[in-house]
Amino acid sequence: MSRWLELFAVLAVVGAVAADTPANCTFEDVLGKWTLWEGPRGVKPGASCANHKGPWERKIRMTLLSPNKVVDEFGNEGTWTMVYNQGFQIDVNGRSYFAYSAYEKEGQKVTSYCHKTIPGLAHDVNIRHWTCFYGQKHGSRLHPKVHFDPFHPQGLQAAHLSRDSHRRVVSAVNARARSWKAELHEPFAGMGVEEMLRLRGGRKSWAGPRPRAAPASPEVQRAADQLPPAFDWRDVNGVNYLSPVRNQGSCGSCYAFSSVGMMEARLRLRTNNTVKTILSPQDVVSCSGLSQGCDGGFPFLIAGRYAQDYGLVEEQCAPYSGRDSSCPRENCDRVYSSSYRYVGGYYGGCNEAEMKLALIKNGPLSVSFEVHPDFMHYKSGVYHRVTLERELDPPPYFEEVNHAVLLVGYGVDPSGEKYWIVKNSWGEDWGENGFFRIRRGVDEVGIESIAVEADVIPF
Repeated sequence: MSRWLELFAVLAVVGAVAADTPANCTFEDVLGKWTLWEGPRGVKPGASCANHKGPWERKIRMTLLSPNKVVDEFGNEGTWTMVYNQGFQIDVNGRSYFAYSAYEKEGQKVTSYCHKTIPGLAHDVNIRHWTCFYGQKHGSRLHPKVHFDPFHPQGLQAAHLSRDSHRRVVSAVNARARSWKAELHEPFAGMGVEEMLRLRGGRKSWAGPRPRAAPASPEVQRAADQLPPAFDWRDVNGVNYLSPVRNQGSCGSCYAFSSVGMMEARLRLRTNNTVKTILSPQDVVSCSGLSQGCDGGFPFLIAGRYAQDYGLVEEQCAPYSGRDSSCPRENCDRVYSSSYRYVGGYYGGCNEAEMKLALIKNGPLSVSFEVHPDFMHYKSGVYHRVTLERELDPPPYFEEVNHAVLLVGYGVDPSGEKYWIVKNSWGEDWGENGFFRIRRGVDEVGIESIAVEADVIPF
């Protein structure tokens, strides 16, 4: 048996938990020529391909070019994008492919094989002709990337912030920050490491090195410069297009709240504020094979691929419990997305100007950023990170967590500092009635690097 077949047999087993992938691959790892092997069409939507070992009935060669162009062997052009550091999506010639990058895991040790994929699902643009597939990059010798999973339970045992530590964080922030204030948020003060990790995005929302905000093209910058100096979807000519602030609790479901919050707002926008449906984050937590339940997930895969392929149900169909549970089988009406994308066109193409244009033209955006200890107790003002003493900062892996929230507006404070207006999912008692403001135009803690939007189908 060849080395690749041996590895593929191992990965087919690992792929049974592909949604928990700790793979860590980069844009440069994935660029180049690939061959995708497809199995028989007719696979049930949402089926697991993890144990599919063949037959592989057809293959197609593709070239992934910078920054987001793909060309297949017939000359058809399409687009592709990394999905964080976990895998990639290709859309070409009427078909869409998504797969996680291959990996092996032994305890905390993770070996990523970025030039191969775990078997994933593909379908055509009409969400038909589903099939399992896998991919392998051409001309690549086996160059595994070995790293350690910082969210392995063993790595969490040393980290803890006591109630006194929380108080010292608040005092340190208020002594140093000039544009915002902190206040001890009591629900957080008694939380353990696991609870705090979930609150900040979840164990599996770690995305490794994030892309930096991309430079805006002259055309995009000129268009953004013509926009009003301030804008807020909570008050557009006296109309509020946002659903109420909610509380995710100690479940790492921020990605689900950010995703459904965007879809709820865009439903209101598309119907002149007459359809005020509240969608279910619990359905995402319990039913989506593209996320990790209370351990985290990615809005691109939820507001995008999950909402398009399977749809989102209303809150009353799957009431939020804030815990991992089996997927209910109720026959509920669903809300679908018609298309989805990273703002800027691909993972790594985002910036302030693109975000402003998308925000005003299409509606609120799902955004992610790195949560640090000072942010946990934000009370008011324009947030920027305050670097604390080493003993007040937890180990570095906390800083890699991506917390997903909803971008709803922007403005400028009296001192001239630009800011974004963002809806959080930590309840109305946190921050500015559940919202916060954060510095704009400097990619503060990554807020301008990973924005996602999806177009909703109203009825």
